[in-house]
Amino acid sequence: MKIALRASRAQARSLTYPGLIRLARNLGVDGIELTDDPDLSSADVRDLRADVERANLAVACYDVMCGVSPPAPQRRRSLLAPLRRSIERASELGAKHVLFVPSSPRPGAQPVNERQRFVEEIRTCLADLQPKGLRATIGNHGAQAAVFGTSDVMRELCHTLAPHVSLTYDVGNWLLAGENPLRALQRVAPFVVHVHVKDWHLLGPETARHRRLRGVLLGLAKFARGGIVFRPAMGVASMMRVNRRRLEVVGMDGNRYLGAVLGEGIVDLGAILAGLQAIGYSEVLSIEYEGDRDPQLAFERGVSELRHQLGRLS
Repeated sequence: MKIALRASRAQARSLTYPGLIRLARNLGVDGIELTDDPDLSSADVRDLRADVERANLAVACYDVMCGVSPPAPQRRRSLLAPLRRSIERASELGAKHVLFVPSSPRPGAQPVNERQRFVEEIRTCLADLQPKGLRATIGNHGAQAAVFGTSDVMRELCHTLAPHVSLTYDVGNWLLAGENPLRALQRVAPFVVHVHVKDWHLLGPETARHRRLRGVLLGLAKFARGGIVFRPAMGVASMMRVNRRRLEVVGMDGNRYLGAVLGEGIVDLGAILAGLQAIGYSEVLSIEYEGDRDPQLAFERGVSELRHQLGRLS
């Protein structure tokens, strides 16, 4: 299996695209996974691809936000235009996969309706992907686990979109949906083409104080100081920034989670890698880090741990 680094938009200040490329090159990994930046010009994209190629890396996946658009055809067309530009950037960067990430659900909307619109939006874009040689994937989404994150839902979506869309299996996000990652793997194995690896610290149940704090944050604005606050509508997992650096996630089980360096949390990485090997997976493992420490140091330690665990398989 190959190793890649994935940096989120939230980490852009401390780990820019050029910084991620340098880090990946210095660590000797195989590639990177990029999150779409709509501010990138065509010249920026060309320069970024040149940097990636000089570092002898591959863009394993390009993650794009897929807004669950309203039914009005004219409004849908206006919202699909930015998504098509994101797909064009993925192609220009030479990405192998495009990961469609659902936007936050609308307050009061039913999960089944949100999923149907997500499916329709992806289908609209498939004609843009196929001529470019891009493969579409969806992932079990931690911040919206009840809507886009359980194994039942992911199997249903993959069946609905087959054979054109496959699955990005996110090792850690199954926990936010209250599922065992290995059991989830057995259920979604036929669809897996890409993998995210992350770890979590389990902080314990959400207390009344945390619920009050989350309610205050959610009532203020979608964008809180220091980062995004996701609305916990329809029983989905929710994220809240309790200070300028600390981002906690509340799972469907009512527990609070904080991103951990690979090997330092509760995810049994060795067992999951063995499970992936057992289903014949040999593609990319994209390392993620969603904690409050320096992401560069977290990636360095994460790569070391992942290599150690991969070495134990052979």
